[in-house]
Amino acid sequence: MALSKLKHPIFVMLFFLVFLGVSIANAATPGQLAQSRGAIMQLGARLNGLEKTLGQHNDKYISAVEKIRLLETDVTTYQQRLASVRMDALKREQEMAAILRSHALSMVEDEVVPDAAYHALTIENRSKAQAAVQEAQALEKIVGEFQERLDLLRRDEQELLKLSADLDTKKKQMTEIYLAKLDERQRLETDLQKQKISTRIKTVRKEESLGLNIPAELKFGSPLESWAEVLPSEKGVTYKFGKLQPLHAPRAGRVIYNGDLASYGKVLMIDHGNDIRSVMLGRFTSSLEKNTNVKAGDTLGHTDSSAESLYFEVRKKNVAQKTIHWMDQRATSKI
Repeated sequence: MALSKLKHPIFVMLFFLVFLGVSIANAATPGQLAQSRGAIMQLGARLNGLEKTLGQHNDKYISAVEKIRLLETDVTTYQQRLASVRMDALKREQEMAAILRSHALSMVEDEVVPDAAYHALTIENRSKAQAAVQEAQALEKIVGEFQERLDLLRRDEQELLKLSADLDTKKKQMTEIYLAKLDERQRLETDLQKQKISTRIKTVRKEESLGLNIPAELKFGSPLESWAEVLPSEKGVTYKFGKLQPLHAPRAGRVIYNGDLASYGKVLMIDHGNDIRSVMLGRFTSSLEKNTNVKAGDTLGHTDSSAESLYFEVRKKNVAQKTIHWMDQRATSKI
């Protein structure tokens, strides 16, 4: 059945309730919002921890790189020293060979026996050559140890670099999840806010529906021309506004009271017949006298420049009514 064919208010309300039930089934709940906020807090804590761990590993990586740089400098220094010692050892060997050849030729040509000077020179050069070889061997050992340490540091550097890259990737993934959760929280908060507004509107409309049995000619208009908000209560309604404006009769009637009420401002009461009266309370000026007859929309006075709100109430047999039920549609806009 099409909605346009649902003429009776009960059918319209039943259709609305079914539609509302479907919407509520997919709507956000405070529990979901609480879970979302909790998940965001946990993700935030994990992100902070991950950021701290990543920072620590980056510090270790920087330290390892610095150690490698220093050790490479030491290795280069010892390698240069080793090359120099090897050159010195080679030079000693060449000098020793030259001495041996020289004396060998002398013995053959002159038929002489090597003297003590020859033996001393031979011993001296052999000793220097041996010292150079020993120093070279010691340097080779040092360079080898340094090279092993350098290889180990480079492996550590690569492992730290890979670990930092893995942690950075994990951080990016977690950040994406965190941002998605923030979007989800924003959506849930927006949905819940819409639900609150929708519930408020539905409540007001439901209360208005309870007044459908009130004839249109008994409905009240707004006592103001414009307003920012209407706040209904169990009795009257409060109009919020922000500018100086005239005060109008919400319905035809007779002024039965126009006076001041302590610090609340002015009170204006109109009798509309059938034991129905309206009361306006706020900061306004009115010079109407008692028993003055007014028509709907007539100017009753003006709001004060300092006024920000006006209270309006409908009374029947001197009992405050649920005023929102007695108001016409325009008078309750901006609820």
